[in-house]
Amino acid sequence: MEKNSSGIYKLSGYDEVEPVEIEAHFEEIKAQIIESIQSAKFSIWVAMAWFTDNDLGNELWKKHKEGVNVQVIVNDDDVTKKNGLKFGNYGIEYYPVAPDSPWGKKIMHNKFCVIDLKKVIHGSYNWTNNAKYNNENITITDSRELAEEFAGQFIELKKMAMGSL
Repeated sequence: MEKNSSGIYKLSGYDEVEPVEIEAHFEEIKAQIIESIQSAKFSIWVAMAWFTDNDLGNELWKKHKEGVNVQVIVNDDDVTKKNGLKFGNYGIEYYPVAPDSPWGKKIMHNKFCVIDLKKVIHGSYNWTNNAKYNNENITITDSRELAEEFAGQFIELKKMAMGSL
């Protein structure tokens, strides 16, 4: 402990750990996702194997219009081509990742969203119209450290989509 000029003792050599909040959801998943999207102030990065849910897409569009950086990565396959939302038509950064790789078929099967580089939504829930009929789950974690890890993965997927890898 060190005493500062005001006579207050402070721990030295101690890195304050940010609190981590974790919530698991098995019901009302879509409502939880919408609430999290609506809380975004700066950025929303979504990597979703399949994205066909108009309600979730509209929430992203609203945040995009407010100036929030919205980026979406999806699996580039027939499901996306036939039923996927056309984010690129609305000015949202949109990156389909081809299912082929140098090692054979490798689909982009991630299901996560990073909000403001401090919150992560991830789990089994694809952002599709059919997901509400399945037994699904998400975890919403407020953790800058975890968000940075997922953001790193998002950047790698984006590079893949852009042909940088």
